[in-house]
Amino acid sequence: MAELRKAAAKAAADDEARRAAAEPMARADAARKEFEDRQSKIDANAEHERNLGRVREVAQFSPDWLRSTEALYIRGTVSRVEPATGRNPFARFYFRESPDGAFVACVYAALFGDLRHYVGQQVEVRGRVGQGHCGANVADVQVGNPSMIFDLSKGTPSDEAILPGMKAASPGNESSAMAAIPIATRLRVTLSSNVDLRNAQNNQTFQGQLAAPVTLPDGVIPQGAAVLLIHNAYANLGVSSVTADGKIWRVAARVDGGDDAASASMLRAGTTVVFVVAGTDRAVVATR
Repeated sequence: MAELRKAAAKAAADDEARRAAAEPMARADAARKEFEDRQSKIDANAEHERNLGRVREVAQFSPDWLRSTEALYIRGTVSRVEPATGRNPFARFYFRESPDGAFVACVYAALFGDLRHYVGQQVEVRGRVGQGHCGANVADVQVGNPSMIFDLSKGTPSDEAILPGMKAASPGNESSAMAAIPIATRLRVTLSSNVDLRNAQNNQTFQGQLAAPVTLPDGVIPQGAAVLLIHNAYANLGVSSVTADGKIWRVAARVDGGDDAASASMLRAGTTVVFVVAGTDRAVVATR
């Protein structure tokens, strides 16, 4: 009888353990379904028009930009780049259209390498317009993520040209590069090192790799592709870029709200975290 009671108790404990293990997965699955349901209800054309409404030209700079409650998409021609120096990690982009330096962009240099190739290029920089970040005469925008800057010589950013659900062609954006990672795609990323979210610095980067391939409209990004992760004050931990086969996809992706990592303060090396893509562009050829 004693043995039977022990066996019954063990079976009950095992059942309880299985239920406890399944509960987080059930919550995650429910959260992902809820997210997908929300995505399916997005009016892509309205989203497209909203993005276009954020575009501003440096030549038309106005202090009113400081009153915007959301990020703006600011376009101008880089006239010179002032490198980051000393303790200031931000380089400065000056614009031909603002010769008095009324408006500049502050670019987190460590994530971009040599920024001098932007001189003479028309670019779009994205972010909240503020003051006092890097010495502009009136206002500036702080660029802390590669997904926040676009070289317009490569074509119109994808979220201004076309979104899921829109059938119009994307003029001027044809390229032999592979397509953008579709918005709402889930990226499964395995961390290469521990990530201490409690003590991570703003814009600190970490390495990871895709734990599963990503299907694109014209190809596949393979499992094992390198992933650059970034910690910042707005998104905690996000994906900055994915690199594979000599191509770089710059993305903005945040931890899926249904993933346990969304509330974790310490993520161990080897942990697989699910991210959801919120913004992206076509792949560009990686250069050294």
